[in-house]
Amino acid sequence: MNRYLLAFIFIFCSCTHGPKTEKKSRLNVLNGEHYETNPNGSYSSIMGVPVSMKRKHKDCKISGTVLLKGDSFITPLNRQKVKLINSDEKVVAEAFTQTDGLFKLQGIFPNGSYKLASNSENFVGELKIDIKSYEIHDLKIFATEK
Repeated sequence: MNRYLLAFIFIFCSCTHGPKTEKKSRLNVLNGEHYETNPNGSYSSIMGVPVSMKRKHKDCKISGTVLLKGDSFITPLNRQKVKLINSDEKVVAEAFTQTDGLFKLQGIFPNGSYKLASNSENFVGELKIDIKSYEIHDLKIFATEK
């Protein structure tokens, strides 16, 4: 009975802390895309049950454009600092826009709600995003003059 309970807890915990992207097949866990095994034995144990797989850390890529929105025009802003801010208001990543307004952020960001903020002496812009996958592209932050 105790073994079944431990097995249920192990399987339940494994399912609730899975990868950020939806599995394409039931065997996706076994192909090595999201989890890795330890050939020398187990990584750790949960209530005495050895765990032989652990989740891989995979970088999340976020990209987009910072645009100045006026009454009758929209133009890209260059050299603007873009910050990725988590729900605790902590800056977890920063980047500068290129001449065409493009920015790229990369790192290990847990799933959740974030805010992209672009603030400078003259312009301010903000965009709320939810990180649910490893790649988020074509975001647009519309900045306005202060």
